Amino acid sequence: MAYAIAAGKPVPQAVIDDYMSATNFDTDQRWAKPLLAVPELRGALPLSKLVPLVSVMRHSKQTISSQNAALLVMLMGLARNEPSTVEVDDLLYAKGVLDPYPLPEAYLKQVDVGQQSCKFAEVLRRTLADQARDKRLTDLDKARADGAISMRDFELGKQLVILDHG
Repeated sequence: MAYAIAAGKPVPQAVIDDYMSATNFDTDQRWAKPLLAVPELRGALPLSKLVPLVSVMRHSKQTISSQNAALLVMLMGLARNEPSTVEVDDLLYAKGVLDPYPLPEAYLKQVDVGQQSCKFAEVLRRTLADQARDKRLTDLDKARADGAISMRDFELGKQLVILDHG
């Protein structure tokens, strides 16, 4: 039934209501819940675009509603036919629908790291910290270039690397 709604086929509201109350959406059909709840989505997007859109919005703790459905459908028209969740995240972030990730709470507090006991310890700490930072930045660059992480993940990762470096 969810596939029929996704395709824009007519389904009586009573059937939709019954389906919403009886269906557990913790399965492969999580995409169906906003489709059932937001009539403006019905038939507006192919499943290949709807599924990653719903996934990104859910993971970003954003809801798809009648108020934002038209905008989301329009933006998904800019996506290729079978976009990945990373591509959808990047698109929605670039268009201002998604905000940057906030820093984790632990990074909002100052931490006393103490003093090095000698010049050697200072140089060693700096050398090891520089190597760790450079490796993590290289790994982030590679993951981004491979399309494995979104721009939001990439930017947060860079911030964390710089803050961890001290």
